[in-house]
Amino acid sequence: FEEPGPGQQYVTRRQWKGLALVSVEACAADQYIVDPKRGQCVNCPEGARCDGSEARGKVADSVWTKDASVGLAMLESCPAGHALINSTVGTSQGVFSHEIQQCRPCGTHEYVVDPNRFACQPCPLGAECDGQSLVTRDGLDALGAKWKASAEGVFVLVECPVGYRMVSAAERGLENQQCVKCGVNEFVAS
Repeated sequence: FEEPGPGQQYVTRRQWKGLALVSVEACAADQYIVDPKRGQCVNCPEGARCDGSEARGKVADSVWTKDASVGLAMLESCPAGHALINSTVGTSQGVFSHEIQQCRPCGTHEYVVDPNRFACQPCPLGAECDGQSLVTRDGLDALGAKWKASAEGVFVLVECPVGYRMVSAAERGLENQQCVKCGVNEFVAS
């Protein structure tokens, strides 16, 4: 009786007098298998490369694990500058979808607070973003501008340096947050 090896699965060919006639069959090149002795070939998720035997992440430093209890490769974490996508809503929240698991890179005018929990966010008007992080324009971080990560995974401007007034998210929306230099005859009263 032949046992399946890496990249192979048992396949029931037909029933005969109550007995199953079983053979060993190779997985397709765009599939993988977690446990050849108990599992079956599975289609490759969007964010992985498969070779008929294993699933490996397309993005360097992404972490995939084998979950033998369900027979699937699971995307566990993504590197900075990427958002972990593994649900039908296109984030790491919501109903799990094996097929769409991937590390989606953030654009050059986006940032991500935590790649394993949140989606990429658009860069606010008063900041510069590189796909990973956010800094205040014109070097204002060094002068005292401060951003705070919210529980929803967005940065909120909480402080501007002396001589600047804050255009807050509450005032103009997340995308318009910025520190605006006071005019010659203006000052900010706290």
